[in-house]
Amino acid sequence: MRKYTVYMWAGAWLLILPFSGVPGNWKEALTILTALFLIVYSYALRRGIRSAEDLGTAPVAEGKIQNHDIKSAATAARQDSDT
Repeated sequence: MRKYTVYMWAGAWLLILPFSGVPGNWKEALTILTALFLIVYSYALRRGIRSAEDLGTAPVAEGKIQNHDIKSAATAARQDSDT
């Protein structure tokens, strides 16, 4: 499951929760548990990204190219145009 999907479902859950007819105490407890889940999930993702950056294996966002890829692509284009 993609990271943003978890946030989308948590947002939908928080949107539906007040209108679900759950008693007040339960509603408050579920809201707090959902918030704690989101905090822990975000922290774990951040730690994973930071450790990947430290190891040099950071994930590249979809559709984005790292700087060294741009430089190598430009160099390859120049070499092709020279020949």
